[in-house]
Amino acid sequence: MADPIVAPDEPSQEFLNEHYDGYQLVTAAVVLIVVTTLFVGLRFWSDKRRVARWFPDDILIGVSYVLYMMQCGVMIAMDKAGGAGRHIVALERQDPQALERWKHLVLVYLLILYFVLVLPRLSILWLYLRVFNWRRGVLERIVTLILMGLFAVSLVLLVVFTVAMCRPVGFRGKYTVTSGHCGRFHYYFRTQMFLGIVMDFVILVLPWRTIWALKIPVSDRMTVALFFFMASL
Repeated sequence: MADPIVAPDEPSQEFLNEHYDGYQLVTAAVVLIVVTTLFVGLRFWSDKRRVARWFPDDILIGVSYVLYMMQCGVMIAMDKAGGAGRHIVALERQDPQALERWKHLVLVYLLILYFVLVLPRLSILWLYLRVFNWRRGVLERIVTLILMGLFAVSLVLLVVFTVAMCRPVGFRGKYTVTSGHCGRFHYYFRTQMFLGIVMDFVILVLPWRTIWALKIPVSDRMTVALFFFMASL
């Protein structure tokens, strides 16, 4: 078995030329494009062959799919234009502008990521409102509307903090700008991740009371519950 490649203290040009792992990022992006297209296509095919009308949850899924394809495109651009997978020393010697492109692409990737994370959740909640048709004052309807508001607010805050967290703004986007500072965004991001997990759990259990109140056999109720559980994932 060949020994793993270990970078010397001062990497040689031969090492820099051989050290490349960007194909992994490109491969992941291509696989995600194929798998996501398959599942989204099956979702619309199974739904629209029965009901031709488009609902808000359908539109949100469609927009999410387009944004996700853009996100995968950014992943590929990180390799082709941003030098992903290459040693940073090689980029500094041969293509220093690639480091600036990389930082810009990371910012674009994050901004798209926030929408890709939030819009499908809003689609699920809208689907709940459409399918279960909870009346005003029902606890599930109130919780659903609150969650939709929280997700919308968190999306706005994530975008604003990501764009404005560095001073000057060019400190994040330009590799040649070496004077500046960035806020401790990771604390806010971890808080959002924790709150997101809690809200995802609420989304999972939200329809259970309504499902178990249906006047159908227990096996059918379990099937319906499993369907909404898998859809929420």
